Amino acid sequence: MAGLTEMTANTGQDRGPDLDRLPDFIEERDRNAAWFFVGRTIQVEYIERTCDLALRRFREGAALAGATVLIQGAPGAGKTALLKHLREKWAMADAEAAPAALYVDPSELGDPAAIMARIAEALDPAKGAEFRRTTTSGGEAKAGVLGVGVGGTWGTATAPPPPDFGALRMLFPAEAWTRPLCLMVDEVQGLTQHQAALLRPLHLAGDGLPIVPVLAGLASSQEALAKQGGISRLSTGAVHTLGRLDAGQAAEAVQRMLACFRIEAEDAEAARWAALLEHISDRWPQHLQNAMRALGGGLLQAGGVLSSVDEAAVLRHARAWRLESYRQRRSPEMRGAVILVGHLMAAVRDGGLHRHQIVDTIRARIHDRPEGSSARRLPKGISPEDFLEHLIHRGALQEGEDDRLVCPIPSFRSFLIGEAVRTMFNELGDFMLEGVDEHSATEHDIRLLDELAREPEALDPWADGHAE
Repeated sequence: MAGLTEMTANTGQDRGPDLDRLPDFIEERDRNAAWFFVGRTIQVEYIERTCDLALRRFREGAALAGATVLIQGAPGAGKTALLKHLREKWAMADAEAAPAALYVDPSELGDPAAIMARIAEALDPAKGAEFRRTTTSGGEAKAGVLGVGVGGTWGTATAPPPPDFGALRMLFPAEAWTRPLCLMVDEVQGLTQHQAALLRPLHLAGDGLPIVPVLAGLASSQEALAKQGGISRLSTGAVHTLGRLDAGQAAEAVQRMLACFRIEAEDAEAARWAALLEHISDRWPQHLQNAMRALGGGLLQAGGVLSSVDEAAVLRHARAWRLESYRQRRSPEMRGAVILVGHLMAAVRDGGLHRHQIVDTIRARIHDRPEGSSARRLPKGISPEDFLEHLIHRGALQEGEDDRLVCPIPSFRSFLIGEAVRTMFNELGDFMLEGVDEHSATEHDIRLLDELAREPEALDPWADGHAE
């Protein structure tokens, strides 16, 4: 839809701003396809090269083992948007040149027969319909052809049998594969063993089919695949951790939005707004999408004239959506240990820390004032190592350079520090930052409060919940 939207909007057949479709854009939630997709060129090219290689190997009578691609990152990094962008891009391309894309929900992986039927239908609807009739006509066909047991799905056995994709190879010989198939699965960090078992034979290319699994999930997904699916060896370069967009890419998306809706503006004014939204979004895809939605609302009220948009209202709504996403991202464990989390985020600066350093930091903080409130301690029954993994899973930390963990979004770090500071104010009483009573606050407390001087967003007025 996104690519088609931009193509049809720039035909030059109409004059004046196009406000009819702006409400649809504003109502588009940030987990849906990005209308104005930018960046991620490395990931797109890697996936397409892998698909091409898988097909070439298959035609040569060989197999491409280890073709699985993993896209991981914190919530809002654009993982789902990347998968949907690829589906749209390939759907609009020449069917003989682009991979076929099959997007499946993780829950569907528990039914190999249904997945194989969907693969067959994606390659050839007529053959796929026949394949589905064959595999649902009786238990013998399912058990003998698919190797998945009577009924076509796994039962409650502790170890599911490995799926057999040989039936697909019999139905589609080498000459029938005019293009590879990309099997896309999102939210793989939560796969069960039964669900992950279907991916292992595809990863190992035991049947040699040109099917490339492209998986997306949180920053803990690689460990989950190894634990649940036995997929511990991914190819070099196959794991892509998404972070912020490169400088200029968020501004490019804003410029494309303004052009798409034919917004009336001088070049300098359009460039100013593009730079502003790039700045306030932290170049984070989810925040950029919401900032552009906020701008869309302002454009509706201004009749499509950019210079008449209420800038304060746009910033207010963009920040409100950003803070809503941050509050949703905090788990009960993070909210319960709010001061501990704030201390930890203050310690993890731009350069990041190694895992052992973060674990040591957690231990040091929880032993600082063992008699203090629960907000300073680990949740009951959670070790420092487990809490670190929990923070990675929630998007507060992720792998950076040199095996260091960093907070992927600077404003999320500031938000977590700010929540800790507000909690400390409530605990220690009202006092000014200068001249803190040393008997009322520990050395660590003072150091954290001093962090405010370098974290202005920690006292963001909209963080108090007053945004409309």
